[in-house]
Amino acid sequence: MLPFEDLTSRIISAAFRVHNTIGPGHLEHVYRNALALVLRQEGLDVQIEVVLPVLWGEVRVGRCEADLIVEKIVVVETKTGIGILAGHEVRLGAYLRSSDHEIGLLLNFGPVRVEVKRVVETRMGRKTG
Repeated sequence: MLPFEDLTSRIISAAFRVHNTIGPGHLEHVYRNALALVLRQEGLDVQIEVVLPVLWGEVRVGRCEADLIVEKIVVVETKTGIGILAGHEVRLGAYLRSSDHEIGLLLNFGPVRVEVKRVVETRMGRKTG
């Protein structure tokens, strides 16, 4: 069993409901906001557009912005392209490292269906599934 599988399954289920309800073709922020709304209606804590510092040692050298953080556990990135690209996964890994979170979801609200990729970033390295 993957860490936090129950929570990530709830998020994925909500993503499918959002896509089935509003359909394909919208901009990324529409799906992000709808997903946040659905998850909040389910009683989950959801933060939108969370700014994460990028550190070099203890010095802040920049920032990145996660689309959603759910229950202060799962970092969620929403996309609307043809598919999930390797660069999307790399960026989510960077967000996880910057925030000290271990679990991330890439959700692509593509033209036909929702595509999902789970990313687990631990001190031992990255795992995807």
